[in-house]
Amino acid sequence: MARIVSRQSLGVQPVYDIGVAHDHNFMLANGQVAANCFNKSHSTAYGFVTFQTAYLKANYPVEYMAALLTSNSGDQDKVQMHIANCVAMGIEVLPPDINRSLVDFTPEGKSILFGLSAVRNVGLGAIECILKNREADGPFQSLAELCDRVDLHAVNRRALESLILAGALDRLNPNRNQLMQDLDLVIDWAQGGPGIAKLARATCLT
Repeated sequence: MARIVSRQSLGVQPVYDIGVAHDHNFMLANGQVAANCFNKSHSTAYGFVTFQTAYLKANYPVEYMAALLTSNSGDQDKVQMHIANCVAMGIEVLPPDINRSLVDFTPEGKSILFGLSAVRNVGLGAIECILKNREADGPFQSLAELCDRVDLHAVNRRALESLILAGALDRLNPNRNQLMQDLDLVIDWAQGGPGIAKLARATCLT
């Protein structure tokens, strides 16, 4: 690739968007090729977007970071990186909550509530099932009630495990180990599995 060694100002000139049919290289006057050259309108657009995002980050940091986390919710590494940036900015990222979290990361005052879409193994179908049930019948009071109310084909065992391990059920029962140990029992009970003893124990879970 050629290296540009000098430039000459031509004053004010009309600017056009250039469409290249087969490649994205541009020919220099001497016939050599310069790769990755952008025209002025392209550079102006990037500059304008940079200005907008810088303004939002400076003046609406919680909302900006919530939107940034949401847009990268499918990439665990980027989510962790942006959470670290939030901490450096003095913004607390609250853990997911089965009774408060929405699909996306949500601003809450000077904090951000973790979005359910960023919890691993919890798909959009499971989230929609949880939110629809929560809106119709109110907050969940226990793991047993959660499993009894939702469709366990949509919110399957793997999703429930991930929600427990992510802390989404901590307000129902902060003992995650107990929740994990009781999960099979509660699922069996919620699906109509046999055993009065199982039913009695499951209804006592908090």
